[in-house]
Amino acid sequence: MSSVNRSCVCRYESAWSFFALRLVAYSVVCIALAPVLYVLLWTFWGTPVVGVLSASPTMQWVEQFFRDASWLRTGGYSLVVAALVATSGTAILVCFFYFARFGRGRPYWVSYALMMAFLVSPPTLLGLALRLFGGRFGLSEMVLLYLGQLVLVFPVQYFVLDSVQVLVPTEMLFAATTLGASHRRNLWYVYWPLLRRASIAAWGVGFLVSLDELVIALMVIDSSLVTVPQRLWEQIPRSMDPIPAVVGTVLVLASILGIVVALSLQILDVKQRRIAFREDPVSR
Repeated sequence: MSSVNRSCVCRYESAWSFFALRLVAYSVVCIALAPVLYVLLWTFWGTPVVGVLSASPTMQWVEQFFRDASWLRTGGYSLVVAALVATSGTAILVCFFYFARFGRGRPYWVSYALMMAFLVSPPTLLGLALRLFGGRFGLSEMVLLYLGQLVLVFPVQYFVLDSVQVLVPTEMLFAATTLGASHRRNLWYVYWPLLRRASIAAWGVGFLVSLDELVIALMVIDSSLVTVPQRLWEQIPRSMDPIPAVVGTVLVLASILGIVVALSLQILDVKQRRIAFREDPVSR
């Protein structure tokens, strides 16, 4: 085969691969966005009759949601629990990775094994164990919910933080301790600034996972104070008004806002690094 024919074949295969990739990507996007778009449509054009849309958009259901004290209480409760879980998980794992730099003995490998066990263990089994454990020792529902969601969030946050550990030189941490810095100051002024963006990402992922968790909530909560996913699960069979769609729209908008903030911080960080590189003659 001549070089010209080989070049034509390579271009044809490249064009076909690019077309197939775009086709698959667009198909996945359409499949993922179709339910979300219907939820948005149901929010502003919905009626109490499933599948029947109103002739014109209305803010009736949005106003009804924000005037409903029970829904606001449910949302506030879910946000508080998710924030506590995400903050606790991020702080514990940052400390875990920091102290692992100074020695990976038996406690490290035991902790790693537990992370893997949490990753593969079914949430139903964990929820049942918490239900029995809480009943035996009289723990409150919020404590059980916090513990269950923290266990589920740990593995996800672990892999987010573990992926950037290679960017933190161990020699810098040892040098700081050699010069007299305590572990507290070394952790806060040396290690934490290097992991700030990864920690924010781990916090955001943990927050979203905790906010969307349903199985643990169903297993441990019996009172009227429930999380948003549990209330949606319990309300949909009883009522098909567009209030659940309003909740979904609020969550979608909150997720989009979080993505915009994360991208803005990323762009700002890149700009600051470029400015620092231009102003530092040693770097050039």
